[in-house]
Amino acid sequence: MSKIERRYARLIRLYPAAHRAARGPEMLDALLQSPFRLREVRALLLGALRAHAAHDDVSPRQDWLTAVRAAALMLLAAGVVSRAVYVVQPFLSSAETAGNLAVAALGLAALACALRGRYLLSALGALLTLAASAFWPAFGIALWGLWGYPFAILLLIPLRWFRPGRASGVLRYLPLLPVVLVLGNQLFSEVFPAVSGILQGGANVGVVMGALLWLAVDERVSMAVGLYCLDTLFVGLVYMADGWTSLPAMVLRLVVIGVPPVVLLAAAAGRNRYQVTP
Repeated sequence: MSKIERRYARLIRLYPAAHRAARGPEMLDALLQSPFRLREVRALLLGALRAHAAHDDVSPRQDWLTAVRAAALMLLAAGVVSRAVYVVQPFLSSAETAGNLAVAALGLAALACALRGRYLLSALGALLTLAASAFWPAFGIALWGLWGYPFAILLLIPLRWFRPGRASGVLRYLPLLPVVLVLGNQLFSEVFPAVSGILQGGANVGVVMGALLWLAVDERVSMAVGLYCLDTLFVGLVYMADGWTSLPAMVLRLVVIGVPPVVLLAAAAGRNRYQVTP
């Protein structure tokens, strides 16, 4: 075996075993017809990542439905972990603690239903979570962390009739991202209170940039992160309608929080169309 052949063989071993068994010898023969170049190495690395993402067969509608499911799971997971963090705050009364625990349990049940594919039941659980928050007597300050539920309900309902595809690769673990972000934000607030806002903003920018870079591997991740970030824009609109701050400041804030989801969704849609162009 020549030196170039060994290099290509090592790169081909990065592909899943089933892919290597089916197409490995054919790929190696084709690669040996040309000199060892960086372009081929880059294509092999990208192909290996896409193969592990199980995203070879592209269906635009299926991609969007799979991303919608991932975004709904992210919103539900964010609601549960936000409520859990809120429950452990020392300033809560016993009644507030009990109410928040009840809401956390309802949110967790909604998340479990969504994971099992019971999307209408999950939407109902999210609606009950919101209702409990609105009508529980001790919930005057407990709306923090619940803003994602209305958008999650909107995403969950269509999945009852339009079934999403199987989550694979990074997309399978994406619902854990809000857990990391919320816990990270809590850590920043307690350990680095003076710069916690900067650290939180940096973490959010890092997530957006990572999703943009991952477009080359699996655009469904960018779709899901874009939809998840879109909820932040909706929350900003709610605050704006409620007169939360001055109009110029609110417009500037909406521009800042509106750019990431728009860029992610537009880039993912373009990539998705490119993948299915004959």
